[in-house]
Amino acid sequence: MDADSSSSSNLMGKSRYPLHLHRNSDENLDRFIPNRSAMDFDYAHFMINGGKKKGKEDLNPDSCFGMSSPSREAYRRQLAEIFNMNRGRILAFKNKPPTPVELIPQSHSGSGTHHSKPTKPRRRRIPQKPEKILDAPYLVDDYRLNLLDWGSSNVLAIALNSKVYLWDTWLPSHDATSELVNIDDQLVTSVSWAPDGLHIAIGWNNSQVQIWDSSANRKLRTMRGGHTSEVGSLAWNNQILTTGDMDGNIVNNDVRIRDHVVETYRGHTQEVCGLKWSPSGQQLASGGNDNLLHIWDNRKSTQWLHRLEEHTSAVRALAWCPFQGNLLATGGGDGDGCIKFWNTHTGACLNSIDTALNSVEDTGSQVCALLWNNNERELLSSDGGFTQNQLTLWKYPSMVKTAELTGHTSRVLFMAQSPNGCTVASAAAAADETLRLWNVFGDPQVAKPASKAVLKETTKLLLRLLSLAQKLNVNSAICSTTEYLEMSLMCINAISKLLDRSNLQSGSTDVAEGDLENDMLLSVKVRSYACVFTFYPLPVSQGKVSGHLESSAAAFADFREKLFKDSLKQSIGKMEITNVTEYEAIAKEKLPKMIFDYYASGAEDQWTLKENRNAFSRILFRPRILIDVSKIDMTTTVLGFKISMPIMIAPTAMQKMAHPEGEYAIARAASAAGTIMTLSTLATSSVEEVASTGPGIRFFQLYVLKDRNVVAQLVRRAERAGFKAIALTVDTPRLGRREADIKNRFSLPPFLTLKNFEGLDLGKIDRSNDSGLASYIADQIDRSLNWKDVKWLQTITSLPILLKGVLTAEDTRLAIQNGAAGIIVSNHGARQLDYVPATIMALEEVVKATQGRVPVFLDGGVRRGTDVFKALALGASGIFIGRPVVYSLAAEGEAGVRKALQMLRDEFELTMALSGCRSLNEITRDHIKTDWDPVRAVARL
Repeated sequence: MDADSSSSSNLMGKSRYPLHLHRNSDENLDRFIPNRSAMDFDYAHFMINGGKKKGKEDLNPDSCFGMSSPSREAYRRQLAEIFNMNRGRILAFKNKPPTPVELIPQSHSGSGTHHSKPTKPRRRRIPQKPEKILDAPYLVDDYRLNLLDWGSSNVLAIALNSKVYLWDTWLPSHDATSELVNIDDQLVTSVSWAPDGLHIAIGWNNSQVQIWDSSANRKLRTMRGGHTSEVGSLAWNNQILTTGDMDGNIVNNDVRIRDHVVETYRGHTQEVCGLKWSPSGQQLASGGNDNLLHIWDNRKSTQWLHRLEEHTSAVRALAWCPFQGNLLATGGGDGDGCIKFWNTHTGACLNSIDTALNSVEDTGSQVCALLWNNNERELLSSDGGFTQNQLTLWKYPSMVKTAELTGHTSRVLFMAQSPNGCTVASAAAAADETLRLWNVFGDPQVAKPASKAVLKETTKLLLRLLSLAQKLNVNSAICSTTEYLEMSLMCINAISKLLDRSNLQSGSTDVAEGDLENDMLLSVKVRSYACVFTFYPLPVSQGKVSGHLESSAAAFADFREKLFKDSLKQSIGKMEITNVTEYEAIAKEKLPKMIFDYYASGAEDQWTLKENRNAFSRILFRPRILIDVSKIDMTTTVLGFKISMPIMIAPTAMQKMAHPEGEYAIARAASAAGTIMTLSTLATSSVEEVASTGPGIRFFQLYVLKDRNVVAQLVRRAERAGFKAIALTVDTPRLGRREADIKNRFSLPPFLTLKNFEGLDLGKIDRSNDSGLASYIADQIDRSLNWKDVKWLQTITSLPILLKGVLTAEDTRLAIQNGAAGIIVSNHGARQLDYVPATIMALEEVVKATQGRVPVFLDGGVRRGTDVFKALALGASGIFIGRPVVYSLAAEGEAGVRKALQMLRDEFELTMALSGCRSLNEITRDHIKTDWDPVRAVARL
């Protein structure tokens, strides 16, 4: 076991100031400094004894060291570094290291004639000495703790006993260090930066966790009750802070809410030594002093996904691979000393490397920390033992050592990586007590632009792949599972090459002038085709699939998530949008057909879908003239809440299918416009997450499910999150027949979840042969919903309840009798029963039935500001829009939604002015004429 919490450092009598430059006279010094002649003598001696070429086997310059002893080789390396060192620049903060002098001469042929050969790419020089060494007195020597982290704002945080120090790498050395927190009678046991780089979590030995604002040097909150022992491990997953203690408990804490403990993972029997979330946030790895490694799925927190027992000592070092989302590297402690690689989808151990295998003696080595190179396939490990206290760079997957970085005199317990991925900070306690910065990973590589030929070639491959996927999806007998998976592997390789050679990840391409827009469209199509392929489910294999194909299919799960999100962010070029209808064409171009059809299609013949929009064209204006409209007031109140205009956002499901920010972007856009956003029960962001986007007036759309306890939980969560009303959907006892979804075999992308149902075992979509969503809703929504349930809902909430889906006068009167606070005239976007009236056609009947007792709102068919005016003239208090918001979100993200709302606002304001209305109260039935109106008598003046 490695749970050695004692520090061999004497904590008394130390005068060094933390994070000041280390001034050790013995560091990097020899008994003499050789002069130029001495250097030349050594070089000549080297050439006589080892530098002469022996034969073909020695063409590699490295081979001249083949017969040297380890001590001689180490001494030569040390001399080379000393001779090439610019002593005036040691520990210089921003200076780049000097260009090294080549000590090994180029090989020449025996004839003396030198024939030039194509030059090979220069290998990256890995500096053998740190860029900077800082003192770290009182650093605790404890394998179970995690005391170093590097935030995204480029600030290092290190815990030294009872204090946390911040070192800002942007500032000069004398101004870089600041003390964040100091509690004399407590010990800091863990630190971890939040993703924003501004807030930092601190774990203490008294079982508490604190959140601090580093910019204001202020404590924001203290979280208690989650643990009963010291908190040694921390890991962030967006707003969720995962904490691990010395009793083996792991807790998910939502830092936004008062009752912060939301989930507890139980599986370890001893101290939790390490925690790491995967880049996608879907899986959590935890290592313990019980020699166990657990893989957890964030959708199934009550039970581990994999319990892995291959390590023979404590597991502390955890590192998720940046280029393969399901690959995890782990390191074992004292007595183990192995680096193991895992496929976290299957739980299989892919490889195991004994770090002490090449040692002359058993050093008792332990792997303390692991870091991946974000730019090349390399892994850095920090080792600890009786003689090995170094950093080792490995080439992956061969696991050949490429460098050993020495200098620490005690085990290197802690490592952290800079935001740009180039620099690594390492810290050792005990007799060392230094923090060292190494430029071990070099500079990020700039991706080469993709040519049009590469794009077109990849497009052809993806089209063939898509054709195969479609055939397999229709009839799995057409091709085998193996063939399908082999094509999957081809797809991954092709797209990976494309992304490596292009700037598509940043939403741009470098092409010839004049072809930019066409090439952007092609780039979007490449991603779109690839995304469509990812939605087809793999068939159940009748036989065993080979290991490499199973691994490729698992890798594809994480690869397609990034690809899909990148495609939604892709720009199609500069286009001038003049009305919200134009966003539909852009969304159709960007989104995979399966997703666009889900948003755009209606039920069966889609007659009502067309009629929802066409019916507005049968309403004409009767404008009044010569009225002072220099000032227009569009403000109104809805259920007592003042908004800037009578245009609100309707609930639409699963908005992250249209854009990675989904509901977040729409919530922010609605708040900026001063209007109301309605969140769907079937959202891909939870009520708490949407509430965290900032202030705003928000309603929660509710489906009544079979389990009334779940319904009550959803309502209470909406109340706590600050939602102002419940919009109860009453027109879906069964899901309408949406033939486009059936043909496309629609299902929610596997990397998205229905966030409001997480933890309730309802967030997983059944991908059956029918529409997956249809099967899900059919199983969960209560078909027995009736007027008694409206009464029951009022007993569990004080929020006003709007009934959404009313189309008749009869139901309007019943709604008022049963306590509805308002009516939303809606036919569910024409997605339920076809051949029902357009919402604008049903509006006036409902308005008359209310007799002014409750407000009436319209949802469906609105595309213009003129449509808004017509709805208000027929008696609506406001309107909701759904599809235009989703289309604008898909096209331009949050900016698109803001633009769409502003365009509708401007059009509505213009319509009011041209109709002679200065406020909403002045809009009346007399301002419009419908084709169902009786002949109007001419009034006498």
